[in-house]
Amino acid sequence: MKKQKNIIAGRDVAGRDIINLETTFVLEEPPTRLGGLIEQLKEQIGQDPEAAKFIESLLTWLTPKRTELKRDLTEKLTSCGKEHLIADALEAKELFSKQLKRTTFNPAVQEIYACVLGEVYTYFNYRIKPKISSAVNPGLIEEAVADLASYITGQMAAAPASLRLGQPEIIGMLFYLTGNCHLEWDYNASISPRN
Repeated sequence: MKKQKNIIAGRDVAGRDIINLETTFVLEEPPTRLGGLIEQLKEQIGQDPEAAKFIESLLTWLTPKRTELKRDLTEKLTSCGKEHLIADALEAKELFSKQLKRTTFNPAVQEIYACVLGEVYTYFNYRIKPKISSAVNPGLIEEAVADLASYITGQMAAAPASLRLGQPEIIGMLFYLTGNCHLEWDYNASISPRN
């Protein structure tokens, strides 16, 4: 039997074998609906886009809503004191409109757009619209719009670059929905369907 003295080691010291078992836990967040759609898009890249069917839920957002209160994007932004956003809003809306036309025959992209448009609609109505009034601090609405874009792009971190759906496009979706009468920028105004 040998004795060991004055041993300096960065790990365990023993007279025989040392078995070190390390356990690593990787906690993954459950996939979101958007994450699942992005995975479908990744699988579909390279397949025949001509075989695509137009997604009905996307059509809901693309069709201008028939309402009693019919105003265009410029009028809506002007009525809530956001005239300084008009030029950028029109440009962002046009950017998204063109991108939407380029992806007409790609069902996975269309389904992602439909999902994101729904997210934009909900976020606007429950987080941005309540802040719209004559008493809000300057910049509060613009900050909330930027938060919307960050929130959604954060959910799409795994999206392929070819999807081309970043913050400018998300903001374009917001103004696209506004121009199609799905969103109203006056806090007290409601969008009532026209009979």
